[in-house]
Amino acid sequence: MADNWSLGLLFQEVSAFYAGAVRGEIAALGPVCARFADWTGAKAGVEADDIAFWRGRLAGRLPELQLPSDHPRPARQSFQGGWRPMTVPANVTAELKRLSQSRQATLYMTLLAAFSALLHRYTAEETILLGCPVSRRDQPGAEGVIGMLVNTIPARVGTGWRSFLR
Repeated sequence: MADNWSLGLLFQEVSAFYAGAVRGEIAALGPVCARFADWTGAKAGVEADDIAFWRGRLAGRLPELQLPSDHPRPARQSFQGGWRPMTVPANVTAELKRLSQSRQATLYMTLLAAFSALLHRYTAEETILLGCPVSRRDQPGAEGVIGMLVNTIPARVGTGWRSFLR
């Protein structure tokens, strides 16, 4: 598993090796400044206080979002998901970007607010806990590391999205 940034790095390195092989040369890649292991666990700069904070914040049973579905949840979840491709029309994308800029938000924040609104409408819950992926490429040396440098952080989303979409 790798993040999108890593796939780009991997493609660049394989391309360099291939081009070198075609010329009968060995490709020279830049020096390795850091390793994937440098960003995992305690080596990622995660302090004991941070871990204790999140363990306390997420202690106990977290709320389970009860979405309406066409069949009940199985007794034992398999976590086998799927995906369905779709294309967002260019005019819709442009309008979403315009809305984001008018609210001084990123497109991700706008889509997250819309998704939250949909979940709130389906469930009537006041607060929803969402897992949001966050890049870990903010530290020096991380730009050249291949691996899954993404954390999923919990975000409690309340009804504040209503004012964002107005």
